[in-house]
Amino acid sequence: MSKEQARPEITAALTKGMIVDAIMLTVGGALWFATGEMVWFIGAFIIGSLAFPLLLAQAGAFTRPDERR
Repeated sequence: MSKEQARPEITAALTKGMIVDAIMLTVGGALWFATGEMVWFIGAFIIGSLAFPLLLAQAGAFTRPDERR
């Protein structure tokens, strides 16, 4: 495994993103089931999908190797 693949902050950001996405899809599915409006599920999917790049950016996943400290 290369040094790039072993960055723990990226792994933590991916794990957090998966947890946020699962929670948002569960909440969206429950609201869809309760109200019959699919817009809840779609909105939860969008919010959960936005969490991934935000958490990865916060962890520094999109920086070039020469820009890291």
